[in-house]
Amino acid sequence: MKNEKYIPINCDFVDVIEHYATLRETIHLHYLDDQVPTCIMTQIETWINKGGIEYLRLKNHDQLIRLDHILSINDLSPDSNCVL
Repeated sequence: MKNEKYIPINCDFVDVIEHYATLRETIHLHYLDDQVPTCIMTQIETWINKGGIEYLRLKNHDQLIRLDHILSINDLSPDSNCVL
């Protein structure tokens, strides 16, 4: 959804992302793709901030995944928002 307000993810979930990105482990990623729940097996290449929105960049995928659209990584879910 374009122009959707970004909601920062749980700070602890950033640690989960960092863990899998650092180890380059294959993950089971559930996320919303244009409001449709989607599941893929992939590796996290890095995460970036673009225009105030944080994204995952995945290995061998052109699409950027908004962090606030992630439903789970290896069955670990972001259960609350990070309040800044």
